[in-house]
Amino acid sequence: MNNIGLPELMQQLKKAQDNLERIQSAYADQADLLSFYEPSASFLVKSLKHQLSEFLIKTTGFGLAVDDDIDLWIRIEGEEFQGGKGPIGVVGSFLNKLNVANKFAYSVVSKMKEFKLTDQVSDFSSAFDLAATGNGSLKLGLKRPGLHFNTDREQLDLFSFSEKSTENWDILKEGAQHNEVFTDSINLVLSAIASAEDEATFEKLSQDYDRKDILKVIHFAKELVPSSQSSIDAISFEVEHLAFPKKIIRTNKETRKLLSNQAKKLIPDKEFIHGKGMIRAVDLDEKTITLRPLEYEDTKHEEVKCIFSKGIDKRKLQSLLDKPINLEGFLVFSSNDKLLRLEVEKFELSRNLESEFKVD
Repeated sequence: MNNIGLPELMQQLKKAQDNLERIQSAYADQADLLSFYEPSASFLVKSLKHQLSEFLIKTTGFGLAVDDDIDLWIRIEGEEFQGGKGPIGVVGSFLNKLNVANKFAYSVVSKMKEFKLTDQVSDFSSAFDLAATGNGSLKLGLKRPGLHFNTDREQLDLFSFSEKSTENWDILKEGAQHNEVFTDSINLVLSAIASAEDEATFEKLSQDYDRKDILKVIHFAKELVPSSQSSIDAISFEVEHLAFPKKIIRTNKETRKLLSNQAKKLIPDKEFIHGKGMIRAVDLDEKTITLRPLEYEDTKHEEVKCIFSKGIDKRKLQSLLDKPINLEGFLVFSSNDKLLRLEVEKFELSRNLESEFKVD
C-alpha cells in the first residue's frame, strides 16, 4: 500500500465511490457508455475496499466484506421452480426467514463475544443482500452486508478525520467487528442446518453454545428447509466465501424431522416453539394464562397452561382474557412426554387471529 495512511486511504475510497455513483447516475439511460465507464470505476472501489480490509486485519484483527464476494448460493428445487424462475412470494418468504434466523444467531454470537453495537452505528445491516441469480432450478446469490459509511450524519463522517480522530477510528473498528460477528452468525445457522445429518457438527454446537440458544437456532433452521406441504422439494446451501467446512448442504422434506430429533437430544423435556392461541382463562394469583387451543407448525394442543418467564404485571395480565395471541417460548414435558406448560418468553396480541379462532 506504499505506506499509505488510513485517512488517505479513506479519502481515496470516498472519491472513488463518489465517482462511481456519478458515472452510474450520468449514464443511467445510456447503456453503451455505462458499460464502458462503469467497470473500471467499480474495480477501483473494490480494490480500495480490499486495501482497507487488509489494513484493518493488520491493525485490528477484523476485516471487511467486499462487494464482489458472493458468500452463499441458495438453490431451490421443485416443480414450480424451473429455468431460474419461481413464485416471488415463496422466494421472498424464504429470504425473510433466512434474515430472521441470522438476526437471532447474530444476537447469540454477540452475547458470546460480548459485542454490542453502539447508537452511532446501529444502522449497520444484519440482513443478507441479494446480489445475483444463477442458472438452475432457482439459484440466489447472497452476500454479507459490507461496511456502509454514512456521511450524512456528522458523527459518522469517516472521510474527514485525522490520525488523532479516535472516535471515527473506533466507529470503523466497530463496523469491522460487526462484519466478523455477522459471518459467525451465518456460520451458526449453517451449522444448525448441517447438524441434521452431521453428528460431529451437532456435538460441536452442543459444546460451544448454550443449549437453550441452540434449541432456538434449530427452530429457526427448520424454517429454512422444505416442509411436508411445501411446493419446494429441496434447498441447497452452497458456500463460497464463508469459512465453513461443508461447501454444500442439501436439505429435503425429511430434514425438518431430523432437526427435531436433534433438538430433543439437547434438552429432552423442552421444545422451543412459535405459535398462536386464544387466552380463555387468567389466574391473577399465579400470574398464568390458559390457552385453548395452542397451534404451531403442524401441531395443535387443545389446552395448555402458560407462565411468563420474565414475569408480567397483574393489570396487563387481566386485560388479556379472551384475546388472540402470538407467542414464543419453551414447551415443557414430563418424563412420559405429557405436556405440562408453556414458558412464554415473548408475546403479542393479534386481532388477525380473532376470526380464525371464532371469538364470540
